[in-house]
Amino acid sequence: MSPSYIEYLMGHNVDPLAYPKFAELEPRYVEKNHSIAERYLNVLSNPLESEQVQQQDERIKTLEKELHDLRQMIQAGITQLGAKTKEPGS
Repeated sequence: MSPSYIEYLMGHNVDPLAYPKFAELEPRYVEKNHSIAERYLNVLSNPLESEQVQQQDERIKTLEKELHDLRQMIQAGITQLGAKTKEPGS
């Protein structure tokens, strides 16, 4: 994205002589740059999640499921061990 377009979006004077005409003189340029900036401008209704954050969330869910499964396996092993130690003749 063009630094001058960023300045334009912020309301700064890009060119003191042509600033009021900037969007009219190069509408395609403005559209192209606006489409790049648009996803960053609407952070309240469309929050950005970086790919890294999404990957971390998926990893956390996977690890939580693995932990849950391991706890169940350990509990089942303890239950089986307790049942064997209570059997007569053991």
